[in-house]
Amino acid sequence: MALKPGLVAVALAVGVLLFVSANENVAQAAHYELVVSNPEFNPAGGTSSPSLWGVRPSWVMDGQSLKVCSEWGSNYLEIPLGIRQAIADWEQVLPGTQLSQSCGASGEKLWLMRRSVSPGLFPLWCGAGCVPYEYSYDSLREAYYPNDLPVIWFDDVDWTYTDNGWQALAGHELGHIFGLDEYYIEADPEADPPSEIECNPDGSSSVMNALAPPSGNQITGPCANGSVSPTQGDIDLVESFYYADPPDEFDLTLLSSDTLDVDFLDREWAESGYRFYAEVWNGGSWVYTGENWLTSAGVGNKNYWNETTYNKDGSLPPGNYHICVTGLTEIYGPTGWECSPSVHMADHDPAAESVNTLGPAAINLSATDPRTMWLIAEFSNQGDHVENIEFSLNLYVPPPSGCSRTPHLILPGIESRLLLPGETKWAVYRVLYECHAPAGPPGVYQPVTFSVSHPGGGEPLDAQDNNSASSNKFLIIQ
Repeated sequence: MALKPGLVAVALAVGVLLFVSANENVAQAAHYELVVSNPEFNPAGGTSSPSLWGVRPSWVMDGQSLKVCSEWGSNYLEIPLGIRQAIADWEQVLPGTQLSQSCGASGEKLWLMRRSVSPGLFPLWCGAGCVPYEYSYDSLREAYYPNDLPVIWFDDVDWTYTDNGWQALAGHELGHIFGLDEYYIEADPEADPPSEIECNPDGSSSVMNALAPPSGNQITGPCANGSVSPTQGDIDLVESFYYADPPDEFDLTLLSSDTLDVDFLDREWAESGYRFYAEVWNGGSWVYTGENWLTSAGVGNKNYWNETTYNKDGSLPPGNYHICVTGLTEIYGPTGWECSPSVHMADHDPAAESVNTLGPAAINLSATDPRTMWLIAEFSNQGDHVENIEFSLNLYVPPPSGCSRTPHLILPGIESRLLLPGETKWAVYRVLYECHAPAGPPGVYQPVTFSVSHPGGGEPLDAQDNNSASSNKFLIIQ
């Protein structure tokens, strides 16, 4: 595998594939994974502006196939039988058509290039075959996608091929087109002595393994644990890569009574976007509101918290709403639905109007009768429906060392009240203070905050700026 300025390239090298060294050096481990998950190409793990090797925009976004063109001639049947068989094998892996058996004048194309026909263009680092890639940045999806003019190079100057040899080489390079990384054990030129590419003898067979040692200058097929066509392991990797499961983790923030911010954990690379719809609970079941929308922003990133916004139609009633989502690709279409937890969307707006303090008189050190501070708090329901409002008192600063402080709710009996729209109520607290040495004059400030809230949260952010009222009382100690 080699990295070239301005493009990324994968090459299948050919040589003596079995290697033994006196000090039993071990060559670099095989990947057998998707190229996008290889840290050599996506060091950040693909979570930020990744290079999406294998995510073909023509397949995923446009629903179009790549038309196969070749330097063997305009007639598809002029392509060697083994290469045509490899194309047919890969065409069975995903739904729909990815590789069209005609070149044509229009549409995106996959070019099969020959060293004997275009020697001046053949990459000298290529080996028997390779796939060079160039990328374009998609600012909407925030990722680099391969340009839709892929090329597979074949060295038909240094090597000849049996049908199995053509099929093994073409099947391997097409695996890169579909997003698979190498499976063979890579060479390690830094080892002592340097190691060479080896056939991976462990695990499952794969078309992404190496070629067998050539017979003279003839390539005859794959190595012992290789394959001329995609194996079940290869197929499973490609299917899971292109099948965009919907998100199943959500973080919801009610921005206003009609606006919901929906954060969702995007776990996929190969989706073209996400389709959303909203439902409301009618007391017995979830009912579709008639609202749906599509987003493609940022979907090229994986394991990434993406977001969308639900703007509820103002004619819909207050109530419990949730958002459902599916991943979209032109290969699989919608891939099942997941729904977020529900949020009560309404004009929740409890307000803390004021808090006033009465007393206490000066606190006498070592007196047996505590001094009393009264707090009278006013709160209201500024929403458009009957609301249960919860409230609380917070005495932030602890009393001085030697002093005790005991708050009591006097009215009402519990820290919640049911209020009509526009209705105002009061809460009354009594706070008892008693001080002993080492406390002493002159005294201390006592900040007081009275807060209100909607039970269970759900109050829009734009309605939370009136949720508290404060005062600051100086307590005299003598």
